[in-house]
Amino acid sequence: MQEIDPILLLQPILSFVIATGILLYWWRTRGFRAVALFLGAGAYFIAIAAKGVINYTAYQSIVSAFGARSVPVALLLGLETVLLPHESIRRASLGPHPKEEDK
Repeated sequence: MQEIDPILLLQPILSFVIATGILLYWWRTRGFRAVALFLGAGAYFIAIAAKGVINYTAYQSIVSAFGARSVPVALLLGLETVLLPHESIRRASLGPHPKEEDK
């Protein structure tokens, strides 16, 4: 059995705790409806699923053609990290609150 480094195990836990703290602070100071939280989580998971499909179908062919440390691989990972969540949020109409757009 492979040993797990406790420091590496703490990273996702701390990320979750920090994100939850930020979310609770935002909810107490500005307020939002629970439906926005669920739509945001849904958009996030749809983006992760789409990223998994892209990686499963295209990643290996790009790595075999250009190598694992190449510009096309970096572009693929960067674009799917930025564009997929952005497109999911845009389609779910989860843009800024109308009152926040005026600021």
